[in-house]
Amino acid sequence: PCPTENFAFLIPGDEELFVGGGALNGAVGKLLLEKAQQPIAFERQNGDYVMVADVGTGRQVPKYNKEDCPYKRVHSALFAAAVQRPGAVVRAGPGDLQGTPLVAALARVTSTSPHPFGAMFVTVFG
Repeated sequence: PCPTENFAFLIPGDEELFVGGGALNGAVGKLLLEKAQQPIAFERQNGDYVMVADVGTGRQVPKYNKEDCPYKRVHSALFAAAVQRPGAVVRAGPGDLQGTPLVAALARVTSTSPHPFGAMFVTVFG
């Protein structure tokens, strides 16, 4: 691997487990889309982001469809498995990664809470 062609992020994420959107998660999503050609679910026209007003802040943000996020499905499946084994690191199986450009995904939680607060996800993009 070439260090100048690889990168990693530590982001707070979103409780709905998608990658993209607004705020910091959106900034990371834009970098993954633009620099790593990952399928982040921003709406674009002619190479430009379609902008909309953020419901909470009113500021202009790129339009994003979290239901089209391939990582939300993977993260949700991992979270469901992790809450069954608090403290253990669970790994996504090949079927969980199907349809995504991921080479690996892992999760760990410390409780059986139905909310992912304090959950850890490691998502390795190919």
